[in-house]
Order: sequence, then structure tokens, then C-alpha cells
Amino acid sequence: MTINSSVWLLALTLAVSVYGSPNVSLAPSPASPQPVGAVIQWTATASDSQAGTLLYRWQVGLVGGTSYTIRDYYTSNVFSWDPTQDEGNYQITVTVMNQSTGNSAAVAGDFVVTSNVIGTIPVVRATSHPLVALYSAPACPVGGTMRVLFQTGSEATQATSSKPCAAGLSMNFLVGGMRASTKYYMVYQTSVSGVLTLGPTLSFTTGVLPPLLPFPVGSVLTGPSSSTDTVESVILECNIPFPLAPPTLPVATDLSGRIIWYYSPAGPTTLNGTTIYRPLQGGTMLLAANDPTSTLVEQQLLRHIDLLGNAIQETNVTQVNVQLAVMGQGPITAFNHDAIQLPNGHLIAVASNERLLTNVQGPGTVDVLGNVLLDLDENLQVVWSWNAFDYMDTSRLATLGETCTPNQAGCPPVTLASIANDWLHANSVNYSTTDGNLIVSLRCQDWVIKIDYANGAGLGNVIWRLGLDGDFTLTPLSATDPYPWFSHQHDAEYAIPGKPFISLFDNGNVRLALYPGSDSRGQAYWVNETALTAIQEVNADLGTYSAAFGLAEILSNGDFAFTSGLIRDGSNTNNQSVEILENGTINYVLQSANASYRNFRMYSLYVP
Repeated sequence: MTINSSVWLLALTLAVSVYGSPNVSLAPSPASPQPVGAVIQWTATASDSQAGTLLYRWQVGLVGGTSYTIRDYYTSNVFSWDPTQDEGNYQITVTVMNQSTGNSAAVAGDFVVTSNVIGTIPVVRATSHPLVALYSAPACPVGGTMRVLFQTGSEATQATSSKPCAAGLSMNFLVGGMRASTKYYMVYQTSVSGVLTLGPTLSFTTGVLPPLLPFPVGSVLTGPSSSTDTVESVILECNIPFPLAPPTLPVATDLSGRIIWYYSPAGPTTLNGTTIYRPLQGGTMLLAANDPTSTLVEQQLLRHIDLLGNAIQETNVTQVNVQLAVMGQGPITAFNHDAIQLPNGHLIAVASNERLLTNVQGPGTVDVLGNVLLDLDENLQVVWSWNAFDYMDTSRLATLGETCTPNQAGCPPVTLASIANDWLHANSVNYSTTDGNLIVSLRCQDWVIKIDYANGAGLGNVIWRLGLDGDFTLTPLSATDPYPWFSHQHDAEYAIPGKPFISLFDNGNVRLALYPGSDSRGQAYWVNETALTAIQEVNADLGTYSAAFGLAEILSNGDFAFTSGLIRDGSNTNNQSVEILENGTINYVLQSANASYRNFRMYSLYVP
């Protein structure tokens, strides 16, 4: 049911019962109209004569256009909306569903978002984040693009992503990547038919870092030197809570370790387990977080956020399981370790599941933890899934015999028994631009596998297995290396899009068990996927041992960047961002006193 905007402005509160129950009313605060960047809190009030938990789905779109799901069905009846892109007449729809009966009702309201720009003068204003500004510029010619350049006056110029000009609409940018309490100068730059034009220069002074938030302390141990890549000068630290590690927020820093962005979870301080999975093109990120305030059994969320931490999209374990059940698939227990965005806008998320197997991984019935891959479309609906129990050898045990207990750090949920075999422990997924398939790192199998995804049309078969006792013949970098293969690795990916060049972080847990004193390594392989041969190109000792976590990247200058995410030194826990030359020489190390799942080297917060 669509409500006319004039009625909306008069009533401010709407109520509808589409069929039966529940009854729903909807109200915003503040009322329409509001400028771009204003935070509008929508509250849905619903009641139902029938017992059951009420779930709320929120969708947003321009009036007369397509609406997209921002938050799939969830227990929260409050939706905080911060339109930072375009002015216009928007329609916000909340659908309320009784989880027990399946009955639902919807109500929709129009809301007018106005431009910050008056005439042709750009405007820059503060936001809810002290290190992020909202820059609004006048409309630019259709067919052109615009971006915002910003600098302190003494350092290299940074830039936001470019956006296509839209007819008659102002151009709005979240500007991030700035130090606290610092004056920056900003100017918009248009590109029309190759001709660049600059607008007037504006100044903006960032706010202070909130004194009560737990920020990490970083220090440069090595470099940077003349050979260090200073182009990719931003480090996104995906810091996470972990036993014996100080709790710190995810942050972005420059190469000197100075904070230029941070993520502080919205909501209660008990919103724990936040893990940033990936930065995406354009200044957004994918993460997972727990929400103990929810009344759902599965309290975990998968979020796509902007630089303010606002959810651009959000779903949860419960709704994914509803969709899997319709597809005849079993449930997941959690989003787990990774999610990526595909070129078509879909998300591929790694999830965990479990089964009770009898006389397969030991005598009698054993709880076994597995993994699922989920293809979520632009409305966060499952359109393809892959269940490892259907395609992997369930009799092959974890190489170090790992097990998990309920609520054990580093483990997915254990719900079917008091202890479970940590069979696979998938910790990364990567997309092949050459054939549309996926590669997945299986930590507890010491394998990287390739899966027939075929851009959503694949059957899910395992195409190959890279690693010890897998399908490839290895040519090691050194003929004298007693254990050249990786073990308990993280972040396996095609380091150069379109090329069969796979980089990864070799934690080395199995190698350490065989050869005490071993360090973790950064590795890269040229692979022939037809002949099933692998040539080890990089095998660099990183000088420390990271029992868990890690990342591998190739940088624009040909160097490699690796993350040692969990370094234990007595009672201290550290992580390191390490850059090496191709010959393995370390030329840069930034260390932080906390645990980090991954540290991404980036051109800026907009270009991973």
C-alpha cells in the first residue's frame, strides 16, 4: 500500500492491516522534508492478535522506482536511515511478519530528501563520524563524472571514487581517510569528455577521536624505505576481540600508524564479534556481527556498511535459513570468516553448518562442523548455495585433529553436541574472473579448493585441490625446503585478476608441529590448472609465527603485503602488516598491540 506524500505530511503516522494481522503503524523522526545526510529514525509499531515473534523488513526506493531491501526480516522495529546519496522523493516500506503464523502486513510512507546545495555553491558538513565529512556539490553535466579531492595542504592529494553525473541532482560524497583534529582542503573535480574542471576550494576540520573508545596503538618496526610501496598507503586493520588480546576497534591508518578512520559498532556495547571481512570499491565494507539484544536464536548479522557505519544492506542467519529451507537445504549456524562482492553485485558469503555423522570421523556418532557458500542477490535472497557435506570427503580428518566446543574462540557455533570435529574451517573465498568459479581456503584440510560455481550456474563439484596430498605437482622455490607446502593458511586468492597466480598467508601450524621454531610465511604460486602443476614463486619467512588469521596481497609496485594477525609473545598479543620484496626481503613492518583478522593495504578507503 503506497501512501500519497501529501497525506503523509499531514498524518505523519500511518496504519494498515493488509490481510488479517498484524496491524502496523509507521512514523519518522524528524518529519519530512530533511536534507541529504540527515539521520531519520523510523519506528514501526505493530500488534498481532495471534502469538508469535514479529519480524520487520525494511525497503527503500524512489517513489515510482524500484525498492531494495536494506534490512531483511529481523526483530528490530526501528530503522535508522541516513540518505547520503541523492535528494528526491523516497518511499520507505516496512513489512511486518509473524514468525509463527507467516501472516504479514506492510505500510509505506513517502519522505522528501532535499539538497544541501543552494545555487552553484558546494557545501561540506560534519557527520556523525568525526573523521568523515559529507561533501555536496551542484549538479554536473550528464555523461560526465565527479569526485572530491582532499588534502591537508602539505601531503599528497587523496580522492573519493568518481560518480556519474545525474540530471538535475546534486552530487554527494562521504569523504573519509582523514586524521583527527586536522584541517583539510576539499575541491570537486568534474570530468566531461576528458576535460577536467575544478570547483571552489572549501576547508573542513575533522573532529577528535572519542576518548572512551579502545583504539589500537601502532608502531613502525621497519621502514618505510625507498622500495616501500607508498601508493597503497592506507592500512585497514580488521581488529577483532580475541582471548588474551586487548579489545580494540577496527581502524584504518596511514603507513605511520596514524588513525584515519575507525568503525565503532552502532547499538549496545555488547554488540560483539564484529569482524570486517572486506573493503569494497567505492568506500563500503562487508562485515559480520553478533546482536545479543535480538530475541532470535541465531543473533548474527551480515552487513554491508558505508564509511559512517550505516547499513547499506543487512541480513541475518535466521532469514537465510528460511530461504535455504524453501530450497530444500539444511540450515547454517553462522556467517563465517569471509564475504565478497561479485561483479554483478551479488554477495558470496561463507557460512558454517554441522551434522552428526556415524562411524565416519571416529567410532559412533560424531558432531562434524562444515561449511556452506551462499550466493545472495541484490535483495539478500539466496539464489545459489554449496554445502561441503555434499561434495567433500567427510572421512578426511582435520590435519591437526582440531575440535571445537560451544563458545570456543575462533570456532563456529557448536549446537549438536558438547564437542565437534573442526573438519574444514573455510576462511576465505575468491572469485575467478576467467571462468566464474570460486576458490576457497580450507584451513583444517591444508587445502585451497576450486568449486564449480560458473557465475551461479555451476553444479558445485570440486574441480581441484591445491596443497599437500592434493591434485597438484609442486615445484618448490627451494629444493632443500623440508616442508614447502602451506598449512592452516588464510586468504587464498587470485592475486592478479585473470592470471593463474595465487597468493596466500601460510600460518604454518602443521610445519611448526614438525619443525619447532618455524615462522609463518607469505607465499605465491603460478598454477597450471589444466596440467595441475604449481610453481612456487614466493615463500618468504615473515620473522614471526601467527597461529591464526592472515592476509596476502600483491601491491602495485610488485611487492607483496602479508598480515600476521595473531602473534603471541609471552603475555603480549600483536599483529603485523608486513611488506616484502619479491626476493623475500622485508622492507616495511607496522605492528599493533592487538589481534587482527586481516590488514588490507589500500590506495584509499575507496580503492581496495
